[in-house]
Amino acid sequence: IILNKKDLSRIERPEESVEEPTFHLSHYIERDRNGKYRINQYAHYRGMYEGYLHGRVNVYDPESDGFKRRNALLFPHRNGKFAITGAKFRIIWENKDRFTARGRLGFYILSNTIGPNPILYIAESETSANSLWMFLKKHGVNCIVLCIGGVTSRVELPEAYMKLSDRRLVIDYDGDEEIYQQ
Repeated sequence: IILNKKDLSRIERPEESVEEPTFHLSHYIERDRNGKYRINQYAHYRGMYEGYLHGRVNVYDPESDGFKRRNALLFPHRNGKFAITGAKFRIIWENKDRFTARGRLGFYILSNTIGPNPILYIAESETSANSLWMFLKKHGVNCIVLCIGGVTSRVELPEAYMKLSDRRLVIDYDGDEEIYQQ
Protein backbone atom coordinates (compact mmCIF):
# COMPACT_ATOMS: atom_id res chain seq x y z
CA ILE A 1 0.00 0.00 0.00
CA ILE A 2 1.34 3.40 -0.98
CA LEU A 3 0.33 6.27 1.25
CA ASN A 4 0.53 9.89 0.25
CA LYS A 5 0.55 12.98 2.48
CA LYS A 6 -3.24 13.17 2.55
CA ASP A 7 -3.48 9.54 3.72
CA LEU A 8 -0.92 10.18 6.46
CA SER A 9 -2.78 13.23 7.71
CA ARG A 10 -5.93 11.12 7.99
CA ILE A 11 -4.09 8.54 10.06
CA GLU A 12 -2.65 11.21 12.35
CA ARG A 13 -6.01 12.99 12.77
CA PRO A 14 -8.73 10.32 12.39
CA GLU A 15 -11.40 12.60 13.86
CA GLU A 16 -11.31 14.77 10.72
CA SER A 17 -13.65 13.73 7.97
CA VAL A 18 -12.26 12.99 4.55
CA GLU A 19 -13.58 15.29 1.84
CA GLU A 20 -15.49 13.69 -0.99
CA PRO A 21 -13.72 13.95 -4.30
CA THR A 22 -14.96 16.81 -6.41
CA PHE A 23 -17.11 15.80 -9.37
CA HIS A 24 -16.60 18.02 -12.38
CA LEU A 25 -19.99 18.10 -14.07
CA SER A 26 -18.65 20.49 -16.72
CA HIS A 27 -16.51 17.66 -18.15
CA TYR A 28 -19.69 15.90 -19.25
CA ILE A 29 -21.69 18.77 -20.74
CA GLU A 30 -22.32 18.63 -24.50
CA ARG A 31 -21.54 22.01 -26.03
CA ASP A 32 -21.86 21.14 -29.69
CA ARG A 33 -25.04 22.58 -31.25
CA ASN A 34 -25.74 19.43 -33.29
CA GLY A 35 -25.21 17.24 -30.23
CA LYS A 36 -27.64 19.35 -28.20
CA TYR A 37 -30.16 19.16 -31.04
CA ARG A 38 -29.96 15.33 -31.12
CA ILE A 39 -30.31 15.15 -27.33
CA ASN A 40 -33.37 17.42 -27.39
CA GLN A 41 -34.93 15.36 -30.19
CA TYR A 42 -34.51 12.22 -28.13
CA ALA A 43 -35.79 13.86 -24.93
CA HIS A 44 -38.87 15.20 -26.71
CA TYR A 45 -39.48 11.76 -28.23
CA ARG A 46 -39.51 10.42 -24.65
CA GLY A 47 -41.81 13.25 -23.49
CA MET A 48 -39.19 15.26 -21.60
CA TYR A 49 -38.86 18.97 -22.23
CA GLU A 50 -36.92 20.13 -19.17
CA GLY A 51 -35.18 18.87 -16.05
CA TYR A 52 -32.22 17.26 -17.80
CA LEU A 53 -28.86 18.48 -19.06
CA HIS A 54 -27.18 17.90 -22.42
CA GLY A 55 -24.56 15.26 -21.74
CA ARG A 56 -21.69 13.53 -23.44
CA VAL A 57 -19.87 10.49 -22.16
CA ASN A 58 -17.26 8.08 -23.46
CA VAL A 59 -18.37 4.45 -23.39
CA TYR A 60 -16.58 1.28 -24.34
CA ASP A 61 -17.41 0.00 -27.83
CA PRO A 62 -16.59 -3.72 -28.21
CA GLU A 63 -16.74 -3.53 -32.02
CA SER A 64 -13.82 -1.11 -32.17
CA ASP A 65 -12.27 -2.28 -28.88
CA GLY A 66 -12.09 1.35 -27.83
CA PHE A 67 -14.10 4.19 -26.43
CA LYS A 68 -16.65 6.25 -28.33
CA ARG A 69 -18.24 9.52 -27.35
CA ARG A 70 -22.01 9.30 -26.99
CA ASN A 71 -24.64 11.97 -26.52
CA ALA A 72 -26.86 11.41 -23.52
CA LEU A 73 -29.49 12.87 -21.25
CA LEU A 74 -27.52 13.87 -18.17
CA PHE A 75 -29.10 13.64 -14.73
CA PRO A 76 -26.91 15.22 -12.02
CA HIS A 77 -26.86 13.38 -8.69
CA ARG A 78 -26.41 15.07 -5.33
CA ASN A 79 -25.40 13.84 -1.91
CA GLY A 80 -27.39 14.47 1.28
CA LYS A 81 -25.88 17.95 1.52
CA PHE A 82 -26.95 18.73 -2.07
CA ALA A 83 -23.44 18.85 -3.56
CA ILE A 84 -23.20 17.33 -7.05
CA THR A 85 -21.20 14.13 -6.64
CA GLY A 86 -21.98 12.24 -9.85
CA ALA A 87 -24.20 11.86 -12.87
CA LYS A 88 -26.30 9.21 -14.55
CA PHE A 89 -26.47 9.21 -18.33
CA ARG A 90 -29.26 7.90 -20.58
CA ILE A 91 -27.44 7.32 -23.84
CA ILE A 92 -29.65 8.42 -26.71
CA TRP A 93 -30.93 6.11 -29.46
CA GLU A 94 -29.25 3.02 -27.96
CA ASN A 95 -31.07 -0.25 -27.39
CA LYS A 96 -28.26 -1.90 -25.44
CA ASP A 97 -26.21 -0.46 -22.60
CA ARG A 98 -28.58 2.48 -22.34
CA PHE A 99 -27.34 3.74 -18.98
CA THR A 100 -23.95 4.57 -17.54
CA ALA A 101 -22.82 6.61 -14.57
CA ARG A 102 -19.82 8.61 -13.45
CA GLY A 103 -18.86 9.74 -9.96
CA ARG A 104 -20.82 8.81 -6.86
CA LEU A 105 -24.56 8.51 -7.37
CA GLY A 106 -26.88 9.96 -4.79
CA PHE A 107 -30.17 11.68 -5.54
CA TYR A 108 -31.53 13.27 -8.70
CA ILE A 109 -33.75 16.07 -7.39
CA LEU A 110 -36.41 18.11 -9.18
CA SER A 111 -38.36 20.78 -7.37
CA ASN A 112 -41.53 22.77 -7.91
CA THR A 113 -41.79 24.32 -4.47
CA ILE A 114 -44.40 27.02 -4.66
CA GLY A 115 -45.21 27.18 -0.97
CA PRO A 116 -44.54 25.60 2.40
CA ASN A 117 -44.85 21.86 3.04
CA PRO A 118 -44.27 20.40 -0.42
CA ILE A 119 -45.15 16.78 -1.11
CA LEU A 120 -42.05 14.60 -1.43
CA TYR A 121 -42.30 11.98 -4.17
CA ILE A 122 -39.63 9.26 -4.23
CA ALA A 123 -39.14 7.53 -7.58
CA GLU A 124 -36.80 4.81 -8.78
CA SER A 125 -35.61 6.01 -12.17
CA GLU A 126 -34.48 9.39 -13.45
CA THR A 127 -36.77 9.29 -16.49
CA SER A 128 -39.78 8.35 -14.34
CA ALA A 129 -38.92 11.11 -11.88
CA ASN A 130 -38.64 13.59 -14.74
CA SER A 131 -42.02 12.59 -16.22
CA LEU A 132 -43.71 12.76 -12.82
CA TRP A 133 -42.16 16.17 -12.05
CA MET A 134 -43.26 17.61 -15.41
CA PHE A 135 -46.83 16.39 -14.78
CA LEU A 136 -46.93 17.78 -11.23
CA LYS A 137 -45.38 21.08 -12.31
CA LYS A 138 -47.90 21.46 -15.14
CA HIS A 139 -50.74 20.97 -12.62
CA GLY A 140 -49.26 23.39 -10.07
CA VAL A 141 -48.49 20.81 -7.38
CA ASN A 142 -46.17 21.99 -4.61
CA CYS A 143 -43.63 19.18 -4.73
CA ILE A 144 -40.12 17.80 -4.68
CA VAL A 145 -39.40 14.71 -6.77
CA LEU A 146 -36.42 12.75 -5.57
CA CYS A 147 -34.95 9.89 -7.58
CA ILE A 148 -32.89 7.23 -5.88
CA GLY A 149 -31.32 6.12 -9.17
CA GLY A 150 -32.25 2.44 -9.02
CA VAL A 151 -33.74 -0.30 -6.91
CA THR A 152 -32.33 -0.42 -3.42
CA SER A 153 -33.42 -1.94 -0.14
CA ARG A 154 -33.10 1.18 1.99
CA VAL A 155 -32.68 4.87 1.30
CA GLU A 156 -31.49 7.50 3.76
CA LEU A 157 -33.28 10.68 2.77
CA PRO A 158 -31.36 13.95 2.87
CA GLU A 159 -31.81 15.47 6.31
CA ALA A 160 -33.58 18.52 4.86
CA TYR A 161 -36.38 16.23 3.61
CA MET A 162 -36.84 14.20 6.80
CA LYS A 163 -39.16 16.87 8.23
CA LEU A 164 -41.57 16.65 5.29
CA SER A 165 -44.62 14.76 6.52
CA ASP A 166 -46.23 14.02 3.15
CA ARG A 167 -43.92 11.50 1.47
CA ARG A 168 -45.04 9.27 -1.37
CA LEU A 169 -43.21 6.33 -2.90
CA VAL A 170 -43.73 5.85 -6.64
CA ILE A 171 -43.34 2.28 -7.87
CA ASP A 172 -41.98 1.94 -11.42
CA TYR A 173 -44.14 -0.94 -12.65
CA ASP A 174 -42.56 -2.63 -15.67
CA GLY A 175 -45.38 -5.06 -16.46
CA ASP A 176 -43.83 -8.11 -14.78
CA GLU A 177 -46.40 -9.12 -12.17
CA GLU A 178 -44.12 -11.70 -10.51
CA ILE A 179 -41.32 -9.19 -9.92
CA TYR A 180 -43.86 -6.52 -8.86
CA GLN A 181 -45.29 -8.78 -6.13
CA GLN A 182 -41.85 -9.33 -4.59
